[in-house]
Order: sequence, then structure tokens, then C-alpha cells
Amino acid sequence: MNPCRDWSIKTKLIGMIMCTTAVALLLASIALVSYDRFVTRSTMVQRLTVLSNAIGANSSAALLFNDPKAATVTLRALSAESHVVSSCLFDKDGSLFAFYYRTGTQPAEFPAAPSPEGDYWQNDHLVLFRNIVLDNESVGSLYIRSDRSELYSRLMRFLGIIVLIMVASLIGLEKVAQAIPSLILLDLMMPEMDGFEFVSRLRAHEQYRSIPIVVLTAMTLTPEEKRQLSEHVTRIAYKASTSWTSLMSELTNIVNGNPPQQPAVEAKQDAESVVNL
Repeated sequence: MNPCRDWSIKTKLIGMIMCTTAVALLLASIALVSYDRFVTRSTMVQRLTVLSNAIGANSSAALLFNDPKAATVTLRALSAESHVVSSCLFDKDGSLFAFYYRTGTQPAEFPAAPSPEGDYWQNDHLVLFRNIVLDNESVGSLYIRSDRSELYSRLMRFLGIIVLIMVASLIGLEKVAQAIPSLILLDLMMPEMDGFEFVSRLRAHEQYRSIPIVVLTAMTLTPEEKRQLSEHVTRIAYKASTSWTSLMSELTNIVNGNPPQQPAVEAKQDAESVVNL
């Protein structure tokens, strides 16, 4: 037995809208976060590459003339970049030449030897190795380690935005649920609940009893079904004999307070005709 059958129409409508909205929001959020993550990672690598080129160019003379103090001063310029955790220079023999680590952090552990040139994502850090070349000759290597706090902060910011959108959506759905529609266009053949049960349940709620209902169906109605509907609906239209233009015109008249004037007895016309109730 489907427990949803016992829900009110209002609850079902809100549930369907909420599910649709939640799925659409979830898919859009996943796509947006994935794209932003990709762009942010690329931007971090690009920014670190530009920074490494500048540090490498300024460190080449210190490496060439074996001046670790000058190289250390150059590395300290990385303090302007808040995401850089540590950095070091290796001489052309692969030995540690000078190093830097961010103030307020534990002394960093540096690689025993430089790795091939490139950028690497290691756990929660971005690591970059660059060769330092002077006059087409390698004079050393640069190592820079950056944290991923930028990624995390952007992710948290996006999650906050998504939560705000969901809250705003729920408030909007509540406002929509409180609104009374001007007219209901109903097909009798529906999944879970047919049109007859829908009409019966809708009219059971006092706030919905004055809403005009227009039935548009392809069914051949029995006299009993016509009588049952005539007590609750404004008009029955048959799909086989009703044009879209005429239907829209009559729906407009009903919404404007001009319902059909033919007597309800015309509901007994042939099933291929339009029946006014």
C-alpha cells in the first residue's frame, strides 16, 4: 500500500515541487562546485608557477655565487603569499641550499632531493618543483609547498550559498502553497490517483471548494460518471472535439468570472461533444 495516497493534495503538491527543486538544485550545485574546484586548482597552479619563476630568477645569482644568505632573503619574499607554507632551494648538486617556512608554523621537513620539474597535489598541499636556469645552464632547483585553504574556503562559501538558496526555496514553496489557484485544468487519467478521486478530495477542503475545475479528457463517460462530476466541476471538455484555441478562450472566460451559461443537462450529450455543466 502506498502511504502517499493518504496525503492531502496540498502536501503532495508541495512534496513534488520540493523533490523536483531539490534534485535540480543538487545537480546544479554539484556541477558548479566541480567546475569551481577545477578552475581554482588551475588558478592556484598558475599563480604558484608565476611566483616560482620570479623567485627562481632572483635566486639564480645567489646559487651561482654560492650565497645562501642572499637566497634566504629572496625566499622570505614568499611571506607575502599567505598560502605558501614552506620553500627551499637546492643547488645544482641536489643539496639543500636555503629554506623558508611560514611564521607561526612548525619547522618544515624538506625533500631530501629535488623531484622532476612539475606540480603535484599531495594530500592537503600543492607542491611545485622548478629548475632554475641561467645562461641555458641549470644552477639549482626551487621547491614550494602551498596549502589548500583557498579550495576549502571557497567550498565552504559555496555550501553556505546553497544552504541560503534552499532556505529561500522552502520559504518560497510555503508562500506558493498558501496561494489559491484561479482554475484547475484536470485530466481524469492520472497515475496514483485518478481525476474522480482528485476532485472528491479537493472539494473536501473548504478553502478549495470555490476553485473552478475544467476536465479535459479522452474518456467516454458513463451517465453516472457525468453525474458525479457535474456536482463538482465547471466544465467537461473532450479532447477529440475541443481545439486548443477554443479551450484557452473558455478558460480565460472562466478565470475572468464568466463561466459557461449552458445548462448542466447538456452533460448528457454524445461523448464526442463538449459538455457544459
